[in-house]
Amino acid sequence: MASKNAKRLEAYKAKMRAAGFKRLSVWVCPELAAMLAAERKPHECGGRTLERLLLGEARKRPDYWTEAERSARARGGQSATSTREGVEGGITSPQNARPHERADTATRGATC
Repeated sequence: MASKNAKRLEAYKAKMRAAGFKRLSVWVCPELAAMLAAERKPHECGGRTLERLLLGEARKRPDYWTEAERSARARGGQSATSTREGVEGGITSPQNARPHERADTATRGATC
């Protein structure tokens, strides 16, 4: 039986695919990893950093939380800015990051 979060993550992956996004996994030299870490802005994931550097701007991603989940989280004492609402949203620590982004936080401590 899949956890509630695993189901939500699968749904988000489907939204990303439907929006035309592709998942990439790459091996890079230490110098490139350091450069990307230095260029990364607070609350920005590796994908957004690459988009911003190569395309001039990061593209909007589909919302991670549904409206109902966002409302429930807000009622539970979390502010609306702690939810997944794009670059302006507020992921402030690796513990609050999406599970598949936590590995990217080793050099920066924040994700988008």
